[in-house]
Amino acid sequence: MKLKKAKNEYNPYFDIYLKHLNTDDGHIERLKKNQITILNVFDQIDEVKMNFTYQEGKWSIAQILQHLIDTERIFCYRALKIVREEDPIIEKYNHESYAKKYKFISKRRLLKDYTDNRQASISLFKTFDYDDLNKSIENPHYKFKVGLIPFIFCGHELHHINIIRKKYL
Repeated sequence: MKLKKAKNEYNPYFDIYLKHLNTDDGHIERLKKNQITILNVFDQIDEVKMNFTYQEGKWSIAQILQHLIDTERIFCYRALKIVREEDPIIEKYNHESYAKKYKFISKRRLLKDYTDNRQASISLFKTFDYDDLNKSIENPHYKFKVGLIPFIFCGHELHHINIIRKKYL
């Protein structure tokens, strides 16, 4: 699926993330490109800096990366629910709670988790056929097609990378 064909098929809220993406990319291509970008950015950040916050009450760089991983996992679960269930219920998740409960082990471990998770996401989305990618959900909280989900969490990543570059590095 390509992003440029998806206008008006998602909540406008997601524009904050989707504006960071090339609309000609396919969803698998975008997942692979983002992985390279994320790994390149975090390659430049040393272990000590991973615990840095630019202001009290803000997340550390490690918490941001874990937030990206958690969000991707949750969105993949949502995609699976939409594809497999008759009447899926998509619930919100409390990203603040997830971030607060995260315990940093090491940059190496966190990046391995990111890479493993991205490979699982690619694998999942490769199993979806055309009809699966075009299944959608619309409820008071969400409106999107399954094929848009990788674009949403990839745009979300780039949104946070921009914040890291501007406020943390």
